[in-house]
Amino acid sequence: MAERKAKHTGNGFIKFAKTIEKVGNKLPHPFYLFLFLIGVVLVVSFICSMLGVSVTYTSAAQDGTMKEATAAVVNMLSKEELQSWLANFIQAFTDSPNLTSVLIITMCVAICDESNFFKVGLRKLLSNAPNGMVTFVLAMVGVCSNICSDGGTILVVMLGAIVYQAIGRNPWIGIVVGYGSAGAGYMGNLLPSVGDVVVSSITNGVSEPLGYTVNPMVNYFFQASACIVLAFVTTILTEKVLVPLYGDTDRSRKTGGSREALSLTKEENRGMKFAGYGALAFVAVMLIFCVPKNGFLRSAEGELLPSSPLMSGLVPIISIFFVILGVCYGIGAGVIKSKNDIPKMMTNGVKSVSSLVLILFVVSEMLYVFNRSNLATVISVSGERFLQSIHFTGLPLMIAFIVVIAVTNLFMYSASAKWMILAPIFVPMFLNLGIDPAVTQCLYRIGDSCTNNLTPLNAAIVFAISMMNQYRIPEINQEEAGMGTLLSGQMVFSIVYLIVLVAMFVVFYYCGLPLGLGG
Repeated sequence: MAERKAKHTGNGFIKFAKTIEKVGNKLPHPFYLFLFLIGVVLVVSFICSMLGVSVTYTSAAQDGTMKEATAAVVNMLSKEELQSWLANFIQAFTDSPNLTSVLIITMCVAICDESNFFKVGLRKLLSNAPNGMVTFVLAMVGVCSNICSDGGTILVVMLGAIVYQAIGRNPWIGIVVGYGSAGAGYMGNLLPSVGDVVVSSITNGVSEPLGYTVNPMVNYFFQASACIVLAFVTTILTEKVLVPLYGDTDRSRKTGGSREALSLTKEENRGMKFAGYGALAFVAVMLIFCVPKNGFLRSAEGELLPSSPLMSGLVPIISIFFVILGVCYGIGAGVIKSKNDIPKMMTNGVKSVSSLVLILFVVSEMLYVFNRSNLATVISVSGERFLQSIHFTGLPLMIAFIVVIAVTNLFMYSASAKWMILAPIFVPMFLNLGIDPAVTQCLYRIGDSCTNNLTPLNAAIVFAISMMNQYRIPEINQEEAGMGTLLSGQMVFSIVYLIVLVAMFVVFYYCGLPLGLGG
């Protein structure tokens, strides 16, 4: 089979990307963005309170009966409210569920990250994959790479180039598959990640006062299913779209690479075995605690769902699981040489989210004034009534919400920053329309994920382009890669992933399938 030359074009994509980059770079740092929002809430609350803005709605009382309630906008610039805010300033931050959940799980996941368990595990998956399954496995690794946070995309791009070169194929395809699956497939995973904890804690902070609890695995069944489905779809896309677009080798030539770069050392293999033993022990203990009717993690009535110690304790349970994996791997691989290494790793984890803690501080204050002013209630009730008046509810509304988030994501890349702004408005609004907070969060995750690979605000895009030029085969790709070269393939990923994830959601929705634990 003759080598196929690339047919990629990209001028239009370059202009598109430059426009997005220009607009996105004009947005202020999230810290200043939320400070600005606090100012907006203060001014709007003053104006609305002077105008006597209020809403009357029906709510459930503690005894289960329905009654009418009225919420009037409170002037947050009044002397009484400013004094109250001053008195509750520290408590508003310390009571934030976002802060505690993120810090706890980040400290524990850091042991896996600092010991290189995640990176070695992903390498092991690819090193053992048969040639015919490489694309499928690479896509699975890409979708799951968010377990390594933002560094996961860079890792999987490198792995894609190495493994495709090793099997005698155009490395560009491996790079594009790795970057696309890691970016557009960001919501999928087979293991819960720090991102899941951050997003769910934001949702829970809004939904819990409304009587709905959201845990980090509330979308897990959908996310795990998406991981497998997207990997399968990526395999088809690669052969039908990426190969004609970027060209490929005749698959018999030697491209100068081998899978030795992916091979694990003796110490790394031993570490993975130790981690496997630790995981089996964890699963055994969980079964003992969950299977018996009077199990430790069951409720007093013997139930696991919807409310039980298992569901309320998911954050510490997930944290313990990652501690076991990281410590077992670290000891087996010789990375952890002293008991003092473990707290050092956990400290580094906290350092890695120090900027997020800063943002959570100003967010907690913004949420305090927003909720205290009753603007959240007024906006959600008014928005609900408007949508009902134009008969825009149910599935059409959900799909429209996904598309809006996908477009917004091009200009505001941070998943947590966007959700901190949108959750206080849309979670209660959609709840009034009969849409569970777990569903609203899932809709957000779909939209937030599908265009991650398109936005030039993604720092990994420059790395992916440089890797394409480093691994370029001149006989196939005569010109050096640019942003348009990469984005021409990524546009296909975004559109197809968006369609597939929406279709999956429709199946879950109409079949009444649970999105996750407690979802």
